[in-house]
Amino acid sequence: MANTRLDFLHKLSRKLVDENPIIVVENLCVKGLARTKLAKSVLDAGLGMLINFLGYKLEREGGKLIEVDRFFPSTKLCHCCQFKNDSLNLSIR
Repeated sequence: MANTRLDFLHKLSRKLVDENPIIVVENLCVKGLARTKLAKSVLDAGLGMLINFLGYKLEREGGKLIEVDRFFPSTKLCHCCQFKNDSLNLSIR
């Protein structure tokens, strides 16, 4: 199972690096997610390994990996003018 996961993550990271010179990922709290009902799914996904693979493959190709803080309000920001609308609740975003 571990070899299957590694193979999939390598293939996925290679595909993403070949298609995108810059990749932006969210810095998730995996320990916090592991305490929920979805703990097994979160830990089996290998998110940390995927980010590591993306990082070194992008570095080799001259690309860039950007990690965004998990508290960055991306869903509250306008994509054009960067205005932050604090009145948006989760059901609207």
